[in-house]
Amino acid sequence: MKKVLLILILSSIWFNVSFALEKLPGSTWAFTPIPTDDSNKPFQIQFYDYGKCKHIRKDNRCFYYLGYKNKLHIIINDYSIRVGTITNGNQISGNGSNQEGERWKFKGIKIGSNYEGFTVE
Repeated sequence: MKKVLLILILSSIWFNVSFALEKLPGSTWAFTPIPTDDSNKPFQIQFYDYGKCKHIRKDNRCFYYLGYKNKLHIIINDYSIRVGTITNGNQISGNGSNQEGERWKFKGIKIGSNYEGFTVE
């Protein structure tokens, strides 16, 4: 009985991890920095395959990679880095920092899949 319970728990964890990782490309997420101010406004990112993403502002470059246990690393303009943990396949929370040493927290939520508003350049 213990083996069956362990297998069910491990498969549930594996399913949740693989679900979040497989569904990231082709999805759009809305991020809210905490605290939010004029220099740290909410934004949206569209995720593509092969570590490419697009920030809603066209002048911002965006790259990402997924690490161990649903850790999402987002690099914007080679200037700021955000690292968060994806939970339930549609939410993320984590910390951000920039080259100037400023630090903040952020939350995000998946707002769509196969979003047509962005195109890869």
